[in-house]
Amino acid sequence: MGSKVQDTVCQQEHANSRNSTVMVLLYALQVPRQQLIQVDLLDKLPLGTSNLSVPAEGLIVPHIRTGEPLQIDLYRLGQFLILTMADFAEQLYSWQDDMFGNTDGRLRLEGAPKPEPRQLWPGPMKPGLWMSAVSRMGRLAVSCKKQLAAARDPRA
Repeated sequence: MGSKVQDTVCQQEHANSRNSTVMVLLYALQVPRQQLIQVDLLDKLPLGTSNLSVPAEGLIVPHIRTGEPLQIDLYRLGQFLILTMADFAEQLYSWQDDMFGNTDGRLRLEGAPKPEPRQLWPGPMKPGLWMSAVSRMGRLAVSCKKQLAAARDPRA
């Protein structure tokens, strides 16, 4: 009996390892995250919209190097949103808002018209307007989870 349980645990650990490997490959080497999150999702949502959702079929983005289309399903899209939220929360502060000219919370990463010393790290280190974008990412991640649950997807 113990060996069946142990086999099941090993199979689950192997599956988790494969899922982690796939996500690292997608996140770091294949999917243009800036385009996926900013252009394909956030830029298409008006500020102040409370009913945010993602397409049920997910999104298609170009491979970061080859340009061939990659299908990002709701589960992976939710993972990308959560990882990007964590990444931003760890790394962004108000000085990036100054540096990138982010005055409306839309999180444009296009650079300021001209660099100024007050825009340099570490800056005032207070929360920035980018938190608005992270909040919208969170609502989109919830949309992914709700749609997966409604479809009875076990990954929800």
